[in-house]
Amino acid sequence: SKEDLDALRRELDRTRQDLEKARRLLDEERLKSSRDVERLLQEKMQATAAGNAQETRRLESLLKEREADLEKRRQQVAQAEQNAESYKARLAAVEGESAALRQDLDQARRQLAQSQTQIEEKKKAVAATEQKLESVRGEITRQKQAGPQSDPARLAAIEAELAKRNAELARQKEDIARLENEVSGYKVKVAKLETRPEPVKASVGVAAPSIQIIDPQIVVTRDTASVKVR
Repeated sequence: SKEDLDALRRELDRTRQDLEKARRLLDEERLKSSRDVERLLQEKMQATAAGNAQETRRLESLLKEREADLEKRRQQVAQAEQNAESYKARLAAVEGESAALRQDLDQARRQLAQSQTQIEEKKKAVAATEQKLESVRGEITRQKQAGPQSDPARLAAIEAELAKRNAELARQKEDIARLENEVSGYKVKVAKLETRPEPVKASVGVAAPSIQIIDPQIVVTRDTASVKVR
């Protein structure tokens, strides 16, 4: 339904907004991480210069962790972007299926209405033909009642016209029967299309990636080159 499609569009809009926020946070973290890595490198150089091998290894580990964490955030954003594109594609598919369903239903309704109109027109034509038949039959009766004064040629022509009118009436009734069968078929088709469930709108949960800003606190002491990270 239109409400379901609107809900999907709103969800996709929210997903896009969350994704933009995640990208912005990733850029901020990338910038901050660059500064933090620079400070950590400076501390590592100081620790190395001071001959503190333990602190040097510790800082190297922190640098690797920081880079790994940033890569994890990048992967989260990339996954969210992929999910958003998948969501967009599925929404487009649902809209396409819904449009096709509406088109089929509209076409069936038009065919139904057209056949019903044709039936009404045929019934009017049948009524007019029956009136003409009554007139022809009356003329035949009058010719026969005239006895010797009747015109045999005229009577033969009227009887031929009567046969022609009867044949026309039979064709018209056959047309009506055919159209009524079509109408029955169209009614069934319309009923099926109207009760057909909308294309499955499976919800694709695309949550914004959780970007956690890690703020290393570096404390420099010239004699020990210690580093405190929280």
